[in-house]
Amino acid sequence: KTFALINVHFAIIIGSYPKEIGTDAEVGNQWRIGNAKQVVELTKALAQKYGNIPMFLTGDFNSTARHEPYRILTEFFADSLTVASDFRSKPTATYHLVGEAPDVNGLPVDFIFVTKGNTEVLRCEIISDEDMINSTDHCALITDLKI
Repeated sequence: KTFALINVHFAIIIGSYPKEIGTDAEVGNQWRIGNAKQVVELTKALAQKYGNIPMFLTGDFNSTARHEPYRILTEFFADSLTVASDFRSKPTATYHLVGEAPDVNGLPVDFIFVTKGNTEVLRCEIISDEDMINSTDHCALITDLKI
């Protein structure tokens, strides 16, 4: 079956970056909005070329569901965390310091998005076990899909 997989790491600008890159959080947000618009344009081009194929968008978006880039993306994509028939973990932040548990009151910045209407999300889980916490600064997402 033909499908498309796009993996991204959206821009982040924080105070620890060199001044020539920028430190303003709003500049970073504008970059991420631009990243989201680029992805939507790419997916529209893929749909025009290949038809209504399933498309999957994964990665670190450096944005939560409360931010504009997420809103832009969810006009075209569905968030597997919110549409899964079976969500097997507690909602939690997906970013954390290595060796420290993620904020259970935080929101994910990592997502698996699927195109609407041609993919069924059966299960989704944020992995935040000890191995994950000690090996990286992001929790993995696992999603079972039916295409």
